[in-house]
Amino acid sequence: MKKILKEPLVLIIFFGVLLFISYSSLDNYLNRDKNIVVVKNSAIAQLEQSFESRWNRPPTPEERQGLIDKYIRDIVLYKTAIEMGLDKDDQVIRGRMVQKIEFLGNDLIQPPQPSEQDLVTFYEKYKEQYLPEEIITLTHVFFDPDKRDEETLSDADKTLQLLQSRGEFDGDLSGLGDAFMLQNYYPSRSEIEIRKLFGVGFTESVFELEPGVWHGPVLSGYGTHLVYIHSLQKADLPPFEVVRDKVKEDWMADMQIKLNKRYIDGLMERYTIVYEEQL
Repeated sequence: MKKILKEPLVLIIFFGVLLFISYSSLDNYLNRDKNIVVVKNSAIAQLEQSFESRWNRPPTPEERQGLIDKYIRDIVLYKTAIEMGLDKDDQVIRGRMVQKIEFLGNDLIQPPQPSEQDLVTFYEKYKEQYLPEEIITLTHVFFDPDKRDEETLSDADKTLQLLQSRGEFDGDLSGLGDAFMLQNYYPSRSEIEIRKLFGVGFTESVFELEPGVWHGPVLSGYGTHLVYIHSLQKADLPPFEVVRDKVKEDWMADMQIKLNKRYIDGLMERYTIVYEEQL
């Protein structure tokens, strides 16, 4: 027996069987741990809090147990899905995981409090975004291209000459242009309001026009317009002190974006990117 046990082949087989038994035992132990669902008190408290915020009352004992049962069910299904590899190459799951990492970055990386000079510098750099909206009052005459076809622009030009020849605006637009589905007169409207009504191109044009004169043709998604600007209130840049709180809010948001980018860039540096055609 001693002679047999000294044979190299026998020793290899012996230690191989021993290793197999040890590995199987370890695997069974690990698999046993995988099949354990730990329901922490903090998880239960979160379930109760979520229920109360939705229904404005705490859950009953039956509802509480139902929440816990669903939580356990979800964990079991999640673990089973992971074991089956259902998370592999799934764009939806990948997107959610990416989103969670981004949210985690937002929670972990908080911008520092800015100094007064930081805010002043930010204000000077982006002062245009703190300009109040300009307010415009206008009247327009509409020419419908579906009705007038190729004559639309020529008809608009003739009407423009007529209106300009009258001198000051007299408010008499009877018999001019075509019926318009909205209004012809718009008092004290902001740029955003005009943009919603007529589109970007029309809005950019009319806010550049001189008040007190008929202009045209100005195009929109509806067709062709002649426009009279009654008034245009230009906005003055407010002093820094007036908008300081808004500047700080914007500075913090901008810094959060920069810190998040730095965080993601740091993660990216840990990986080597290889394209399939390079293999």
